[in-house]
Amino acid sequence: MNNDIQTSITALRHIVNTIKTFDTCESCIDFINNQVKEEKVFLIVSGSLGQQLVPRIEHDIKLDSIYVFCLKKCNHEQWTSKEQHQKIKGIFIDIQDICNRLKEDIKQSQHELTSIQTLSSQTSRISNYLDASFMYSQLLKDIILNIEYDDTTREQAKKDFIDFCRIYYAENNAELCVIEEFEQNYSNPSPIWWYTRECFIYSMLNRALCKQDTEILIKMNFFIYDLHQQLEHLHKTINNGQILTVYRGQGILPTALDRMIQNQGGLISFNNFLSTSTSKEVSLCFCQKALQKPEKVAVLFKMNIDPLISSVPFASLDEHSYFQETEKEILFSMHTVFRIGEITPLTDDNKPRFWKIHLTLTNADDEQLHQLTEHMRIDLSSSLDSGLQINMDPTWRLSPLDYQLIVDRYNYIGWVQKKQGKLSEAWTSHKRALRILRKYLPPTHPRLAMTYNYISLLYSTMNDNLRALNCLKKALRIQEKVLQPNHPHLAETHFHMSIIFERLNKIDNAFQHAKKAVDIGCQAFMTLDDPNMKNYFLEEAMTFENHSTIINIESWFIPFDILMIMCTLLAIVLALIFLSTIILDKTCHTVPMMLVANSCLAEFIFGSDMFGMALFTFQNDLHQNYYPDSLCIFRGFLGYVVTILKYYSYLLQAIYRYITVFYPTRLFWQSIRFQVCLILATWIFGFVCPLPYILNHEIKYNIDNQICQMPLQLSFLTIYNALCVYMIPVSLTILIYFKLVRYVQDMRKHITSANILYRAQNELKMVRRIVILVMGIVMIGFPYTLFIFISFFTTPPKYHFRIAYIFIDTLMAFVMIAIFQFTEPLKMSIMKRITRQANAIIPVIT
Repeated sequence: MNNDIQTSITALRHIVNTIKTFDTCESCIDFINNQVKEEKVFLIVSGSLGQQLVPRIEHDIKLDSIYVFCLKKCNHEQWTSKEQHQKIKGIFIDIQDICNRLKEDIKQSQHELTSIQTLSSQTSRISNYLDASFMYSQLLKDIILNIEYDDTTREQAKKDFIDFCRIYYAENNAELCVIEEFEQNYSNPSPIWWYTRECFIYSMLNRALCKQDTEILIKMNFFIYDLHQQLEHLHKTINNGQILTVYRGQGILPTALDRMIQNQGGLISFNNFLSTSTSKEVSLCFCQKALQKPEKVAVLFKMNIDPLISSVPFASLDEHSYFQETEKEILFSMHTVFRIGEITPLTDDNKPRFWKIHLTLTNADDEQLHQLTEHMRIDLSSSLDSGLQINMDPTWRLSPLDYQLIVDRYNYIGWVQKKQGKLSEAWTSHKRALRILRKYLPPTHPRLAMTYNYISLLYSTMNDNLRALNCLKKALRIQEKVLQPNHPHLAETHFHMSIIFERLNKIDNAFQHAKKAVDIGCQAFMTLDDPNMKNYFLEEAMTFENHSTIINIESWFIPFDILMIMCTLLAIVLALIFLSTIILDKTCHTVPMMLVANSCLAEFIFGSDMFGMALFTFQNDLHQNYYPDSLCIFRGFLGYVVTILKYYSYLLQAIYRYITVFYPTRLFWQSIRFQVCLILATWIFGFVCPLPYILNHEIKYNIDNQICQMPLQLSFLTIYNALCVYMIPVSLTILIYFKLVRYVQDMRKHITSANILYRAQNELKMVRRIVILVMGIVMIGFPYTLFIFISFFTTPPKYHFRIAYIFIDTLMAFVMIAIFQFTEPLKMSIMKRITRQANAIIPVIT
């Protein structure tokens, strides 16, 4: 049975995002009465439970439709009749039938989810809340469409919105697939195509515009702007100047109809993107469906449009909609304003439930709308700032909900001004919101916490981190008192605090708040048996300055971390011994030994860098967390630098041997001065070559491998890195070796001085040792090279960097031993010192 329930829920999630299940009538009623505010409820109930539950809740206006789900249909046909319970859509024995009907009813409900506001024809100034609300909707439109986006800001806004949607639809696999598609193909086909598709965009946008949900509108601002721009572009291509008649059928509450009748001749505003049709029959179908809801009346709007004087852009969707058959749809941009004309009933009943309303689209020169707009911009703003009572009816008093909406608008204006770089104006807007909150709402109101969050973002933009942190602390104190422990707003505040603490270099505090943010986020948005979404949330957490959090480590991490630390430490000690020997022993003050010292110095720096990486990884693995410290990117950059220095130092040794054999008379080329110049050139090249990795921000913290490296993938920089760091120095070293081999073979065939032949053979021997050393280093780095090759075709293994660096670090000590074994002067000097200490005579006093 549990499997059947889970299967049903999975099927329903393809249609709706939020599903709640209840075992008793009381728990269901309590949820609808206390938890549901403005949402519509679609109830699926069993036959036996429905007989008790339906009579108790069917008159609730929040309840849209009821579906009785049972195995024996005949047992419940009598009590579920339409005459008794008009909201019951039928008795269903198959969940797929419920899904099909539910999809139709939700479409109808979303079609009716349009905020409609009216204004009397006699109104020339704002005198009550309905007038203010009407004009505020127009102000909101101006705010949204005044934000312009370039490619960079649009991409960032799109990313923020997609991240939000992935969390919001965390348990809805169908919508997650669409979100992924939206991310990849937003610009192609078009915003209209995405809007008309039955997916998260349409429902989320219309609900946000209807409820004036500031948070959602901020996140969707880029899409609203793009959709409006496309409609405006299409509207300009209309060449036909004839009057256009379109229709819209929908259900509205009787109170809304009464306001339209009272304000006949006045203005009416549809605050969403308005969908209409040139087909009267299509609109009548929506009216017929609306008549099935007893609490509503059906209205057929007949709208006359003059394309030449229209005040808002509109366009036909025939060639741009997601659907092939668009129901001859005409889409208007948001907050379209019409003049209310004749209103007549279409039935002869005493209380008619079917009406026809004539509307005419206003133009930019509409005198009443122009006067109100000017009054709004000048008088309303000052009225609100002074307590919302000046120049208004003294009997008018606002409710707490009214103040909330006003605060939301001020915060929204402030956010827009911040985006535009108008920081002082943004501060003024948020300050007004704060003043209203402190004067008219409780000190623990959630809107106060939200306003503090907005102000903290403003301070953060101004690099005033201490004041930003202070605002976040105030917001957190309020949220902890009034919100549930797993509320997403708590996660957001903790997250912002972790960012500020890291900027203040307080890593421990940053870690604590980042951990809390992720813990709350996991509780709020996903279940423990949903590892994919949990991993996604954790990865997204790291994008904000790569803050710390908790991870599970593999059993082999710690032992290999310790092994890597020990080997790199041994390599550092050996490199220091070799360097000090070459510096202190005068017999080692030769050009070849100077080049060996250069290699030892490169190995010392490389070992130190690897030791730092291994130690950092060990500490994070030990505490089961990850976060990049302030030196992580630098260590990654330095790793590329010293790898170049190391390989090119061996190349310089091979070049020197080549010069002494092929150009023995070119003494300047063999001189210390010339060789020092070559060493300096390689060091300069070593630091310059990896600069593109830094400038393009390619060195990133890899979470799984606890290391800062350039991601392995098929790209220009990956090929550039392999070419400059490995292929060029290794290939040239091997080429020099083969040229020396061939040269010695030729000398043996001809009469040659024994001294010259001996010297050439000796140099060949040294170059052979260098080649062996270089090839040994290449073999040590074989896993790294293999993973680079794999990355050209597919994703490398999860712990590819860990595996590669285990080989590199553990065999580094063997490289230093090989240098000791292959460098005779160094070997002899060290052995002489060891022998001298063993043979030392220690005087004994008796």
